[in-house]
Amino acid sequence: MMYGGKKGEETSGKIVLSDGKFERGRTDVCHVELDKILSPLSRIEVGHDNSGPGAGWHLDRIVIDCPAAGIEQTFLCDQWLADDEGDGCIMRTLFETKNMRKSRKQKQVWNAIVTTSDVSQSGTDANVFFCLYGNKGKSDEISLENRSDTFERGNTDEFKVETADVGKPYKLRVWHDNSGRGPGWHLDKIVLENVTTKKVYNFACSRWLARDEDDGEIIRELAAEGEDIKTPLEATKYNVQVITGDKFGAGTDANVFCMLFGEKGDTGERPLRKSKNNRNKFERKSVDEFIIEAVSLQKISKIRIGHDSAGAGSGWFLDKVIVSEVGKKDSEIVFPCNRWLDRDEDDGLTVRELLPSSSKSVSAICSYTLRYKEILVSAVYPTCTLVFLSATSYHVSVKTGDERGAGTDANVHVKLFGKGGDTGVIPLKQAENTKNKFERGRTDQFTLEAVDIGQIEYIRIGHDGAGIGAGWFLDEVDIDVPSRGENYKFSCHRWLAEDEDDGETEVELYPTETIKTTPRIPYEVTITTGDVMGAGTDANVFIRLYGEDGKKTEEFQLRNRTDNFERAAVEKFKIEGEDVGPLTKIRIGHDGTGRFAGWYLDRVLVERFPPQKPKKKERRKSKSSVKENENDDKSEDSPSETTKYLFVCNRWFARSEDDGQIVRELVPTDDTGKVLRRNSLIMNTYTVHVYTGDVFQSGTDANVFLNIYGENGDSGERQLKNSETNMNKFERNQEDIFKLEAADLGVLKKIKVHHDNSGLGANWFLDRIEIEDQKNEKRLYFPCQRWLATDKEDGQISRDLVPVEQEVIKRSLQRSKSTTSIREEIALETKGKL
Repeated sequence: MMYGGKKGEETSGKIVLSDGKFERGRTDVCHVELDKILSPLSRIEVGHDNSGPGAGWHLDRIVIDCPAAGIEQTFLCDQWLADDEGDGCIMRTLFETKNMRKSRKQKQVWNAIVTTSDVSQSGTDANVFFCLYGNKGKSDEISLENRSDTFERGNTDEFKVETADVGKPYKLRVWHDNSGRGPGWHLDKIVLENVTTKKVYNFACSRWLARDEDDGEIIRELAAEGEDIKTPLEATKYNVQVITGDKFGAGTDANVFCMLFGEKGDTGERPLRKSKNNRNKFERKSVDEFIIEAVSLQKISKIRIGHDSAGAGSGWFLDKVIVSEVGKKDSEIVFPCNRWLDRDEDDGLTVRELLPSSSKSVSAICSYTLRYKEILVSAVYPTCTLVFLSATSYHVSVKTGDERGAGTDANVHVKLFGKGGDTGVIPLKQAENTKNKFERGRTDQFTLEAVDIGQIEYIRIGHDGAGIGAGWFLDEVDIDVPSRGENYKFSCHRWLAEDEDDGETEVELYPTETIKTTPRIPYEVTITTGDVMGAGTDANVFIRLYGEDGKKTEEFQLRNRTDNFERAAVEKFKIEGEDVGPLTKIRIGHDGTGRFAGWYLDRVLVERFPPQKPKKKERRKSKSSVKENENDDKSEDSPSETTKYLFVCNRWFARSEDDGQIVRELVPTDDTGKVLRRNSLIMNTYTVHVYTGDVFQSGTDANVFLNIYGENGDSGERQLKNSETNMNKFERNQEDIFKLEAADLGVLKKIKVHHDNSGLGANWFLDRIEIEDQKNEKRLYFPCQRWLATDKEDGQISRDLVPVEQEVIKRSLQRSKSTTSIREEIALETKGKL
């Protein structure tokens, strides 16, 4: 018996929990329906009738979840209800442990009345589902339990269902899984009655959902009709053209699906089964056409397309998708892709979300605009650079508990729900850190791509129960959203297993902790390797982006599942880094490893996606301000402008080619390699003179590195590898000269020099470094007069040096002072500069 209501004294009356077994160590889930909402409950009374052998019962706790109120309450007991144990009571009054209360998203409760048509063989044995759409969002997938006597010819079946608060419904999608001996179904209509408001909505169908009837579809969308709906939405047919790319192995035999999104919701995932023009679908260079029938989406904003990876050679190279409304000539929308959907190629994704191109038609080559500050330059580049990267990355870490048998080989999936919608069900197929996923005590990491759903409200995670020992003990889930600067932690600490706990294999989790981090933005980097002999590399390639005011990103390794950086290859990488503003230069290079490390780089294209501006709250429009508000809405809904930066290189990154450098700095150019504007950064050459001191055993065999800092940023750490003057570098009382190319650093502020302490004679006494600035025709002096050694002086092998006037060096050398005296004079000169 439950007590609640406004004064806490309204009662539910006696409730018999007939569907529970109440066995040792098990959790029983019992569903109770009341004619009114009592939550939050003030107390409950629980007991049993003491009948049967072994009637005694040790109750641990009772958890009561009221979806309509969005409240979950816990009532702890941890006592016997037995006449021969404890105090002999078989009934107890329990009060809520308030610090364990959880708030859930409130749900709507509906009476669903489903009428099967009175036509021959209209009943179905398949499992039936529906999804409801309203002005506040959409419901999750709702299953209508198919018992032996449901969905029979001419019958009306009633169900009680719970959904998220979708507001006023405008459409419903209904389908079945085509299972059973007689899956075909002729649906007459579905009626939904809101239990709270008593409002009724009708969804008329009168069509087959059958592979061998009508148009062969088993999914139907139905427009809502009701007293508060003036004009129901119309059904619309969409023509979907899928163009497979012209690459070796581009075709697929896997099962492909597509999902359209618009102002009025989405179509759900639709299998692309019957091509209008090809018997063998999705072959190389083919164009396949499909019809998707749905309640009107109005303006289409994006599509999701992918496959199930079934069959050998399931990888697919998708060129683009073109969507149009049947019968409307000017409705064509192009969604470029030009990427692999393949576990073993590119980034390993088999599902992609695509955004429309700005133009109505896409050719093999299209033009784009490079933006560098206020200067615009036209250029030409392949269509693969068109944006589809407004997708947000979700970095998901899943920790399996450290319990016996905690791991699972079942197929795990997750679905994220946010203020802006949901991601759909996403299989967690490929972990980034391991091949053997979901093992006991392990944390597996996944990167998911989806359009931004806003602040995450809750997630649903589970598995399909496949395989022996499918049971899984999930400890916690951690989700990082770099683009929003948000990190969410979801505690679980429970079994998802048919033979453990409550027998559920899926659980809904709400954030236990939300942490704000520094937002990052996505960049898309397109690398073109040159078309010359031996141009490809096996080395590890990295890149760093630089912006105004010396801002820079971290160094990113450019790797994916494709065999990268082969001759004449064009490859794309998505990175997420600090927003450094308009790009002024990049640093790109490799580590020189592998048998064929040398690399000829043609060009780099970087596309910067700035942070999305939050939408303003919608204002109520008055007649006098309709026009003004329409303009506001237009500016709020328009996406932030993306900018593209081209860096033409056409040089070797090889020890044995060109100047021997394997790291280069590049500044934005046009397609010919010309720098974009006169006063932007230009490339500069710095001649570095390194003087080793005249001290016993002052030379070093270690690897020496230098970083030059100026008013325009830094050169990055460069290894001083090839001396122009000596084969054996950094010997006692010796001068070594090196050439260093970098984007102009402006006035030099300091340098950092260090070695890696490798080799037998690593200790090094550095006298000074002099740098010739070729562009500005200056020579700067950076005195040191100290050891870089772990066992001498202060034990440091890294020094920061600032420039001093040449006269200071000359005076010190002419006076032949001791090392200490020279260092003291230099210290006075440089005081306050470091």
